[in-house]
Amino acid sequence: MQDMMLLAIRHKSSVETFKEYMKMRADFRTIGPKPTGFNGQIGSTFLTQQEVEQYKPYTIPMNNLALGLEVGLDKDMALARQVVAKFGPVCQRYFNDHKFVSLTFPSDAELADMIAPPDTSGLPG
Repeated sequence: MQDMMLLAIRHKSSVETFKEYMKMRADFRTIGPKPTGFNGQIGSTFLTQQEVEQYKPYTIPMNNLALGLEVGLDKDMALARQVVAKFGPVCQRYFNDHKFVSLTFPSDAELADMIAPPDTSGLPG
């Protein structure tokens, strides 16, 4: 149960960090360079070294948040797998109820399918 509570706290922390990242990103978009070219919906621009230095106070903290989220998510995934594997058997023993639900966690392949972008090749336009 402590691991489950820890997972909930870490999840909330990740969500709040992501919200902060998105706020910083939105703020940066108002002052940052505007795209000069597009490849589909992804814009690109070229910066001078002076512009790179000018934007570092904004981009470095955003990058640090993104890196921290990435590291934390891997740890959270490992903890979630541990919690899910233990939850059913521990509760079955504790409540002396062998019909108590057991949880399963998607495999890596199933997770990849869940987060894969939808196939839009058959859509018009």
